[in-house]
Amino acid sequence: MYKEDLTYHKTLEIGSPKKSRVLLVVAVHNRPEDLKRLLESLGRLETDTIDLRTCIVDDGSNFAIQPEIEKRFSRLEPYFIRNISPKGPAYSRNRGARVIESDYIWFLDSDTEIVNSGTLVRMIETLDSDPRVVGVGGVLEDCAGERKLLELDILGNLLFLYRPFEPNEYKQVYVDGLATANLFLRREAFEAAGGFLENLRRDEDNDMCLTLRRKGYRFCQNRETVVWHMVSNAGRKSGAFAHFADPKRYLRDLMETRTTLLARHAPWRLPVLPLFDVALAPVVLYGIKSGKYVSSRFEKAVPESRFLLMWFFIVTYIRCYFLGWELLFGKFFGGLPSRKTP
Repeated sequence: MYKEDLTYHKTLEIGSPKKSRVLLVVAVHNRPEDLKRLLESLGRLETDTIDLRTCIVDDGSNFAIQPEIEKRFSRLEPYFIRNISPKGPAYSRNRGARVIESDYIWFLDSDTEIVNSGTLVRMIETLDSDPRVVGVGGVLEDCAGERKLLELDILGNLLFLYRPFEPNEYKQVYVDGLATANLFLRREAFEAAGGFLENLRRDEDNDMCLTLRRKGYRFCQNRETVVWHMVSNAGRKSGAFAHFADPKRYLRDLMETRTTLLARHAPWRLPVLPLFDVALAPVVLYGIKSGKYVSSRFEKAVPESRFLLMWFFIVTYIRCYFLGWELLFGKFFGGLPSRKTP
């Protein structure tokens, strides 16, 4: 049986001075089969000039993942950390990032898979070629039966939407941010941001990207740096992703987190947020209808009978608007403290 906060270490010398030291951190909750596919796919990577170490953080799974994984993938000599109860991806990834020193930290979701043998080499080359770029990555996902490369678009009201592109036609571009489904960071950038914000219910990766962008850094992706993201249904009925099984909780978490992120990164928008939302609503709705934006995650959480949720949405929206004022006053005047304030 696991003990709380117990880390299973291997005694290793990390790296040769001539090799780039990369720490891969994978947080997992109730997804053993998905994790096996990911770890198996790591064998496709070119690592001749790279010292790659792996840390698996079991975020309170209902069963012990470590014994079977360690036996089957002993060649990886992985580090293991287990949270007795689910703490969420931000907490888990922060713990994993501290397990060993490295030049780079690579975050992958447990339901991803390597599809390009040169992915890791290309990501390091991309960061080394431009000191302004601190993060690289990106994902391929299924969009209506076709494999598309997704690009994050952060709107002015801090809605996070993804645009699909044909992978073979995609060139390297600067992007608004990257999801931790596949996020490769310079370690010094991760430390400069203070790690992931652990009291967010979701979007801790977007918060990380917004924090680093405010410091003048950039992100990019290309077709050689992406991985396949299955968006598995496993692990979404408990733990940090349980809101996918509860539409009301999903909407509440979505709107409350957006309010918190606005307070952190663009507080002046909070008083006029309804105007932003009204102005951008046609853009979002037309974008989804026309296929410019994908809505698969939202549809996974919110059923087609959305009319029944309308009143809940309206009440939650109003409550979050006043929460925004509370956070705004707390930020600038030190009053009205809130437990939701980061």
